[in-house]
Amino acid sequence: QKDTTLNFLTNGTWLSSGYYPVPDSTCREYVQGGFNVDVEASCGQVWGVVTDYDNDCTWIQGCVSVSVDPHNRNLRNLTMENGNVIVQELKYYDDERLVYEYLSGALVSGFKGTVSIAESIVPGKGCLVGLLFELPKEGNWQSSVEAVYQYQQAVTIDYIENLFAKKEPQVPILTVCEIKTGYKRNKELAALYGDFAAVVERIKKQESDEYIENRLRSLAHAWLHIIEDPSRNAEPVKDILAPEFSLGLGGQNVTTFSEFETWLHGPADAVSASTHLVSDFKVTRLQRNTYEVTMVLSWNGLLRSNGVHMIAQTSHKWRVINARDDPYARIVKMEVETLVPFAPVD
Repeated sequence: QKDTTLNFLTNGTWLSSGYYPVPDSTCREYVQGGFNVDVEASCGQVWGVVTDYDNDCTWIQGCVSVSVDPHNRNLRNLTMENGNVIVQELKYYDDERLVYEYLSGALVSGFKGTVSIAESIVPGKGCLVGLLFELPKEGNWQSSVEAVYQYQQAVTIDYIENLFAKKEPQVPILTVCEIKTGYKRNKELAALYGDFAAVVERIKKQESDEYIENRLRSLAHAWLHIIEDPSRNAEPVKDILAPEFSLGLGGQNVTTFSEFETWLHGPADAVSASTHLVSDFKVTRLQRNTYEVTMVLSWNGLLRSNGVHMIAQTSHKWRVINARDDPYARIVKMEVETLVPFAPVD
């Protein structure tokens, strides 16, 4: 079994649905191996987790927290469930591949890994995830290969499949009073502005991450206030949109104020009252004064025609510019993905 395993890993890659060979490693100073597995999540969802290098390590089984080295953003400490700390270095990444190395604390020394994604061709699956490894041929390297292989087979494959299995989104069901008053979101907004004032007073530095996140949360609430307002007044949106913008709203690509006004008085006016709850809010700096904002919005509303209680849930990705002299940051681009379609509450 051991000889079979070593030959298998040094000459090929195991798939959850098959096997394909890679060049023979006999003459190389390192050995490669790994596996591919088809998962239900989309490649966008997988890559959103894997490339959130500053915050997310959930794709590494047993990792409970991450902290990035303030002096080298490519280094991060991964704290595991057992208290062990692994030092991981980001070597390279693009839209389809991420390469890293464990500098210390890992199961075996000299471990280098590559995560890759490709669209799955298996019915019912969304993404083909590749997890490959490379180990130096040093010391008792055969035992290291065996240890990695056994761990991947026993733990990693099932973990990746379960992590990226589709899970039905849950939309909180609000009362009619909460929908009409926007109580829960107003409560969150009040807390936000309280925190916001404290942040400004404490930090006095407008480029701080804490300040930016609060400012962009304020932008999100300003947007929601506009689209929830029963008066359907579109004018305030001019304060939060960039001079050139693109909004993906209900299958439309809205690029002018008049198109937004038409949308607000059309599809958005089908409800007499509505409110959104914000979750999974995350800010990523793209370049100076430009940020990506992602969030999940859980919506409850009452139809104007018959008062039926409706729910929906959407995932948002915004590109935002932040000019310190403006009251709000401004939305450049808004992309919206439906997680739970509009449906009546049973």
